[in-house]
Amino acid sequence: MNLFHQLTLRTKLISGFLLVSLICLVIGFLGSRKIHQLDSADAFLYSKLTVPVGNIGDIAVTFQRYRVNMAVLVGEKAHEEQQKMLDENTLFRGQFPVKLAEYEKSLQTDEERQTLGELRAAQEDYGGGQGRYARPRGQAG
Repeated sequence: MNLFHQLTLRTKLISGFLLVSLICLVIGFLGSRKIHQLDSADAFLYSKLTVPVGNIGDIAVTFQRYRVNMAVLVGEKAHEEQQKMLDENTLFRGQFPVKLAEYEKSLQTDEERQTLGELRAAQEDYGGGQGRYARPRGQAG
């Protein structure tokens, strides 16, 4: 401590400013590194966890539209309306593989891949028999 008292005022001021500058440099460097780490984690979170929520939402909406069309198809008597529902369902069935492929890109674990396989199998089972519910032309229900 005696050495500090022997220094001139000029030396004390310069060393104080240098010490503050060094502290600011260290804080700035650490802050910059942490911001880059945060940016990387945020990009991962968005691309692998947030975007798939939208994809699975699209899949759910498509399935519900398909399901409603099947319910209308069962109760519909007019052949033209039945054909319209069958055509829409064919379109929806074509969208399932595309939307599931988009969702599959974001999967992280084997358990998620297994669940997706079960979803694909259930979707095929559900949609496979839609033709059974259409009445041939001219038959009344």
